[in-house]
Order: sequence, then structure tokens, then C-alpha cells
Amino acid sequence: MRQLVSQRLQNPAPLPCVWSHSDLHRQKYAIDHCFPWARWNNNDLWNLLPTTEKAKQAKSD
Repeated sequence: MRQLVSQRLQNPAPLPCVWSHSDLHRQKYAIDHCFPWARWNNNDLWNLLPTTEKAKQAKSD
């Protein structure tokens, strides 16, 4: 997933954080699970989403 996001960040079009809608070009990004890992151990691509580090740290399961 990180490779896909890195490729996408090479494009100047905005890439929004899924939780805060901030453009990931201007912030450090993280990969977050849509369905929390603690509740369902799933690392399929559809469950992994680009987010800002701040937004990921602010949310809980």
C-alpha cells in the first residue's frame, strides 16, 4: 500500500486523507485499517487506507 501511495503522491493532483480530507502532499502520511486490526486481522488492500499520521493517532478502534 505504501508503494501505491508513494506513486500516487508523484501526481500533483490532491490525495486526501480518508479521515480528515487533508491533502497528503503537505503532511506525513500513514496507512490505516478501515476495519481495525484488533477486531479483524485483515491486511487486504481494500482495508488499507491513506491517512495523515495525526488523524490515525487521534482515532481509536
